[in-house]
Amino acid sequence: MRIGVRIPAPIALDPCGARDFAILSSYHGKSQMTLLPCLPVDDVGLVTVGLDRAGAYLQFWRSVFERRAPEALSQVDATAPVKVGQGNMTRVVTEELLEAISKAYREARASIKGPVAVGPLQDPEPRRSDAP
Repeated sequence: MRIGVRIPAPIALDPCGARDFAILSSYHGKSQMTLLPCLPVDDVGLVTVGLDRAGAYLQFWRSVFERRAPEALSQVDATAPVKVGQGNMTRVVTEELLEAISKAYREARASIKGPVAVGPLQDPEPRRSDAP
């Protein structure tokens, strides 16, 4: 299945160092998939990108905005159709909102002092078909 979700620029898989901005992980369940762009230090993200049976959505994490991107929070609040809260979501995603989230990720990365040690990407462990 293809997902038609645009990812903010600093989060996109950029071979020139996107892992400095966020570490991407995903979850695939029975009825939904999520993409978690986590900051390389806290292992948390400003947003979660999701896809369920109703379509794509963004889920916000206000405490992370307050801690890592407080300056960008007001712009995200102003452009999001819902107030940025703890786990609330929107299915309305505009270019302005994506740009505000990109700015927030840049601010969050700038708030992290010093180099970030990120290990090599690894494939998940294969599932054993003969597991009980």
